[in-house]
Amino acid sequence: MLYDCHVHTFYSGHSENYKIAELKEEALRKGVEISIREHAPFPQEFFDTSRKNHYQFKGGLPAEKASLTSETLPLFFNEMAESNASLGFEVDILPGFEKKTEKIISMLEKKAGECGLCIDGINGSHHYYNGIVWDSSPDLLISAMERAGGCRKFIRSYFGQIRDAMKTGLYDAISHLELPIKFSRKGSKLEKLIKDARRAYLEELSKTFFTAKENNAAIEYNTSGIDNLCSAPYLSESSLNLAYSMNVPLTIGSDTHAVRHVGRHFDFAVRQLKKHGIKELHYFRERKRISYKI
Repeated sequence: MLYDCHVHTFYSGHSENYKIAELKEEALRKGVEISIREHAPFPQEFFDTSRKNHYQFKGGLPAEKASLTSETLPLFFNEMAESNASLGFEVDILPGFEKKTEKIISMLEKKAGECGLCIDGINGSHHYYNGIVWDSSPDLLISAMERAGGCRKFIRSYFGQIRDAMKTGLYDAISHLELPIKFSRKGSKLEKLIKDARRAYLEELSKTFFTAKENNAAIEYNTSGIDNLCSAPYLSESSLNLAYSMNVPLTIGSDTHAVRHVGRHFDFAVRQLKKHGIKELHYFRERKRISYKI
């Protein structure tokens, strides 16, 4: 059995309308076990005071369409308690807001405990760069790169911020590490930019894998990229080779936002993982990493 360690619920605000029980039924049908990783709320400073319940960054959605909110959090916990599914959160990496992020995680742990739940895993993810939700569109990613001073500088900053986040000990795993390739459709401007920055990319990726090992964090093999413009999972074949050579602990996640997404492309993923010598994956229970054979 595989453990899908990146599944979202209706309460993410940008998923289809479904119940957690439906996710569990789909997982049973596909022979996988799910662990929820719902989008945690952002710190209060990220709200736009001029627009009620909106985040202030460029490309951002209304708060209720981007993450859990104070209104949806109780509903989410109630349904989680009824479902008996494994509970976890996807928590954004926000440089300069580490203390606020720690407080949000503590709040989630407290509220989970009040519902008789425990948090199994916290995934860190990077979507926000200098005021831009950069993975919202190709144009916004290009804008973020321009704001960073070019693609190479963006890549170095992106991976550097993830390494700094892992050193805080707040995160058990890092989701979709290679998300910058999301819009790299063959022949596109972004494919060329990423290709031209390849040397910097590989250097930063290697350093990030090393930091993951040093700080007991896993890296996620995320299959959702296969359904995006890049048509590839986040981790690429060359990245899997590097992860294997460095013995980096890996999890697998579908990044589900619809019932049909549960365990998506996992057969392909297993073939790829085994092809590159990887025979073991990990999941989390009560913030402890557990290995299993594939």
